[in-house]
Amino acid sequence: MIKTTYSYSFDELSGKPKRFLENQPECKIKGYGVSMDTVTLCVLYEDTNAFNKLNKSLQDKFNLIPLDINFI
Repeated sequence: MIKTTYSYSFDELSGKPKRFLENQPECKIKGYGVSMDTVTLCVLYEDTNAFNKLNKSLQDKFNLIPLDINFI
């Protein structure tokens, strides 16, 4: 499993990345926090294939780059 943290501006993307990930069976949102305008999203991926596929989608659609990647 891979645990990844993303951070983005709520004013720019609102809840779009979270809603996108909620519809993906290969991952689970483990944490979601909002402080002022900054959203921190913690995601748990099943395997490296799911991580590669969904991380690429997040980069392409929302220009999100993971802050932190941990192999569990």
